[in-house]
Amino acid sequence: MMNKIKRQLKLLKPAELYNTDQIVKMGLILDVNLKPSRFRVYRLIKNGEIPAVNLGKGKNPKYFVTGKDLKKYVETVMGIKA
Repeated sequence: MMNKIKRQLKLLKPAELYNTDQIVKMGLILDVNLKPSRFRVYRLIKNGEIPAVNLGKGKNPKYFVTGKDLKKYVETVMGIKA
């Protein structure tokens, strides 16, 4: 599993914006059962642990995270260096 995460981290482009679905598909943010979780991604964004930009309107948020911030979070929390 860690090798998959390392491969995904290497593919991240620092200046590119990634939406929550892309982050989940990459499998970078896992829940307590070690499965990719959209809810966890949203919670981390809401708590300010991952900086994000909301480009949605009203009750339909569309959060985007830069590759740089996503990589920094995963490396810090999981102790993985790409």
